[in-house]
Amino acid sequence: MRSRLVPPVLSLLCATVLAGCTQDSPAPGGAPAPGPGVADGAPARAAVDTLSVKGRAPRTGYAREEFGKAWLDTDSNGCGTRDDILKRDLAGPAFKDGGACTVVSGVLEKDPYTGGRIRYRRGAGGGGIDIDHVVALSDAWQKGAGGWDRGKRVAFANDLMLAA
Repeated sequence: MRSRLVPPVLSLLCATVLAGCTQDSPAPGGAPAPGPGVADGAPARAAVDTLSVKGRAPRTGYAREEFGKAWLDTDSNGCGTRDDILKRDLAGPAFKDGGACTVVSGVLEKDPYTGGRIRYRRGAGGGGIDIDHVVALSDAWQKGAGGWDRGKRVAFANDLMLAA
């Protein structure tokens, strides 16, 4: 099974959920005592209850090319999104021809799925590290991206926070 880098979206979600929460001493009866400003979650549950669940739309018209060329340089730093992610997440990245973009090796110190250390080497297999979208582009197309303009789809496909 191929490992994936930690989805930054999950980290952001956890940080959002846990923001402001503290570990307090248990109240009588063993339940944690709510800290100052800590809600019981009722407003969030009520908001979720208002969301409608819809089925999948057809893939009519979907093609990977509708999201632009894979791993573009959307931040104008001269490097493609895939290499930006590798530079961000690998320790000690080495670059092709002494440059600053094409990552040829590095180490993922703690694989989020196994806890193990993975050495990355560009090429066949990549050392078990694969970069992919947290939300598959086909799935995004079926859930509304088919109605976006091309610029928004390209930005979505190359968003550093939506790739892992």
